[in-house]
Amino acid sequence: MGVAWGTHVLLGHGERFTSPLKMSRDEPAAGVNPSLRDAKSKTWLFKEEPETYSYDRLVAEGETLWDGVDNALARIHLRKVSVGDYAYFYQTGKIKAIVGVMEVVSGPLPIPGSSDEKAVGVKVRPLFKLARQVTLAEIKADPDLAKWDLVTNSRLSVMPVERAIAKRIDSMAQMKSPGGVFPSREG
Repeated sequence: MGVAWGTHVLLGHGERFTSPLKMSRDEPAAGVNPSLRDAKSKTWLFKEEPETYSYDRLVAEGETLWDGVDNALARIHLRKVSVGDYAYFYQTGKIKAIVGVMEVVSGPLPIPGSSDEKAVGVKVRPLFKLARQVTLAEIKADPDLAKWDLVTNSRLSVMPVERAIAKRIDSMAQMKSPGGVFPSREG
């Protein structure tokens, strides 16, 4: 996936949370309540093969540059990602499930050493693993999610997550999301 950028506090399952989000520094990352997320933030889904880059590796590194996005539409989406946005981490391959939540800590950046002028990446850090992974099979079986890009455009590696979809995913992952916490997708 990318390069670890400096030393950062690890935010994995069971670690202590030290994000600038509005919450106690003593709250365990695994217990982060999504209702505390900034209402101006957007939510995305980023996909990756676990053999290439796993959520556990992101936790170990603390932060990475999410790059390697070649699909034109996925690049358009990646250019819309902003600091403070959130992204579900979706593991492809054998797992095929949403496994965690990340926070975006930089806007789109050129890829160091890339000759592809259109290539961009964003820096992300882990927030928490989901209490319960949400599998692709469950997503496909849910009529409320049938028109989501994850189902209809399986080759897309970066995609927006509409508010209603995020609330449904939170519910499926057994995360508490009172009143909805994700903004609606623009455009």
